[in-house]
Amino acid sequence: MLSIIHYGEFYPSFVNCPGRIVYDYKEDFFTSLYFEGIIERPSEWIEEEITNETLRRCIPHTRRYFLEYNCLLILKKEIDHEIWYKVALQNPRDKTIAIITTTNSNDNLRSRDIRDGVKTLEGKWVMPRYRTTAPLYFWFQIHKRIITQILDTSLDEVFENLNEYFKELQL
Repeated sequence: MLSIIHYGEFYPSFVNCPGRIVYDYKEDFFTSLYFEGIIERPSEWIEEEITNETLRRCIPHTRRYFLEYNCLLILKKEIDHEIWYKVALQNPRDKTIAIITTTNSNDNLRSRDIRDGVKTLEGKWVMPRYRTTAPLYFWFQIHKRIITQILDTSLDEVFENLNEYFKELQL
C-alpha cells in the first residue's frame, strides 16, 4: 500500500500522479497498513511539539477549517536554514486524515526546481504543490496512533455499557 520514492521516502501507492495533493485519506487506509516490527525514527527527523504556531505553519491559507482538525503528528527535519514538516491532521467529523508537507520558505522549493507553494497561515511558510512523501516512521506512527484511538474508544464504550448494566442490576 506504500511505495518508495528514489530518495527513500514513502507515499500511498494509489497516489501515482505527481502534483496530486490528497487531503482526505480514509482512516481505513492507515488501519490496513502492515508493518513488521517497530519502525525506528530516522535520526534527521524529530517529533515537533504541537502548538498553535506549529499548526499555523501546517495549514494552507485557503483551508482555515483545518484549525478544527486534531493534529496526530508533526515530524520536523532541519538542514542548514531549511525546515521541513510532515504533518497528519485528522478531521474530527469524518475521521479523514490530511497529510501535508510544509517548509519555511519558497526558496527551499525553488532550489529543487519546484514552483512556489501555497502560503500557510504562518508568514513565509508554504505547502508544496505535490504529493506528500515521508519516512516510513511517519506512516507507522499515524497507523499506531489511529489504532490506539480506535481501541481506546472501543474500551470506553465497553466500560460505559458495563456501568449501565450494573446500574440496572442495582435497581
